[in-house]
Amino acid sequence: GVQQRAGKHLAIEILFALLLLLLLAALLITEISRAHDAHFYERADVVTYTYQDELFGYIFRDEIAPETLNNGPVDYCVPNGATVTAGEELAHVYRDDSATNKRDKAAALYAEIAELEAALAAKGDWKNAYLDNYTALMRELSAGNTVLATLAAKDTAGAIGGRDAEQKEADILSRITALRAELDALTVHTSDYRVTYASVEGVFYHSADGYEATFGANQIEKLTPSSLSALLAAEPKLGSVIGKLVCSEAWYLAVPLDSALAATYTAGQNYPLHFPEGSVTMTLERIHTDDTDQALLIFAADTTPEWLSPARRQSVRVEKSSVSGLCIPEDALTEENTIFVLEDGVARLRQVTPLIKEQGCVLLSPQDPALAEGEYVIVSTKQLFDGKVLK
Repeated sequence: GVQQRAGKHLAIEILFALLLLLLLAALLITEISRAHDAHFYERADVVTYTYQDELFGYIFRDEIAPETLNNGPVDYCVPNGATVTAGEELAHVYRDDSATNKRDKAAALYAEIAELEAALAAKGDWKNAYLDNYTALMRELSAGNTVLATLAAKDTAGAIGGRDAEQKEADILSRITALRAELDALTVHTSDYRVTYASVEGVFYHSADGYEATFGANQIEKLTPSSLSALLAAEPKLGSVIGKLVCSEAWYLAVPLDSALAATYTAGQNYPLHFPEGSVTMTLERIHTDDTDQALLIFAADTTPEWLSPARRQSVRVEKSSVSGLCIPEDALTEENTIFVLEDGVARLRQVTPLIKEQGCVLLSPQDPALAEGEYVIVSTKQLFDGKVLK
């Protein structure tokens, strides 16, 4: 009797399991059928798609690197980045007879102060700068361009400094104060100094990179991808310079890139350029090519924006072109360039003219007579025909 009851319970459990499986299968078939018969609607709205390239370039402009005969610490008379007039005092440069390398010590202190101040200035936007420069670093390492990779690595480290500044602002300000005290101590017992004057009007920066003479505006006419690589590979000559004087508002940006990408640009056209500090419109003055697969874009502007960094190498995002139009899903467009639009609960077939297809979307002209902004385009998983009444 016990075995019979156990067998009966097992049969009931098996039957219940089979019924449950049948129910689940029926639900699944129903959902598949509903999905097959489903109609999805997407509103047509005006959007803008911008074609842009993430690149880097090198600044060429008229610069003078003031030098001095004295070998000691430099006491600057004007702030970094200040506009000066011809004949204005730039710095007092002391003589160092102690053989203690006071000049180098002072330069190191100024360099650290400049680095800390730059980190404080970059603390609000360090993430974008880091991503831009790290991408450039990986690109140059992959291409085997060690010189360009080294410059990108320095820029990446500077962006990381911006992150640290965000977290340790008070400590950085305290360190700057201590460094300035060390600078004062270097000159407190020295009375013999020479005054360096501005030879022309311009903007004076406390630091130089040694390329002031070779990256002048007069180099642009004959610049090629190969000659730019040669300039970058050459040892920079700093000598006894105390900074640089930018003596012209006009400036150029030489952007190296491969020839195929350069072919998507047009000489003589104006392009919006976005730098980490701000944006400016520049004219693509010319495109240089040589026997390699590399090219140079030479951008020119008559006025230097106040926010532009004095750094020689600059990361830049170039907007090539923008297209505005009504955006619809690419799945809604047939091979014959037709779409179905929901009109009073009915599917209506319309012929359209696509402008571009990007990232799963199709842009139509905002003036396309077949579709108006705000109408709903049908994306269906089943066959449609003109005049079909939709549920």
